[in-house]
Amino acid sequence: DVFGDLPAQRLYPAETFVSEYQYTRGDAAKLGLNSDDAVIEDSNLMIINGQCIQRGAVFAHGFVLKHTSELELGALFWSLRLWQQAGATIGGMAARGHGRLLLQLLADGFNQKKLCRQYVEYVRDNKKKAIAWLEDAWG
Repeated sequence: DVFGDLPAQRLYPAETFVSEYQYTRGDAAKLGLNSDDAVIEDSNLMIINGQCIQRGAVFAHGFVLKHTSELELGALFWSLRLWQQAGATIGGMAARGHGRLLLQLLADGFNQKKLCRQYVEYVRDNKKKAIAWLEDAWG
């Protein structure tokens, strides 16, 4: 389950977790051919580097929801759950493993699973009406 407690470790400032990375693009000269099957004599090796957040960094953030219904809370919790299941990435270079997050949501006083279930049931029950509204609004 993605919903849990924060780690008990001490939280450090953000700059503590900044690191650097470096990659190189594959060198077609090593193959001896380019896309036109012509011989390449010079290397086209490209060094790519940048800054990243180190593995294990903890981000703390929150949401302020005013006058929110249980259905809207369920939509938020369900959206966060789907985002986590889809890989939970932020920023660039996700294909290389950068930007993956593990969500730990603290929402004391709410039965998150129940609210998610109610939201999903509501969406299923109103699917045809929602599609008709979308087609009418933008069709």
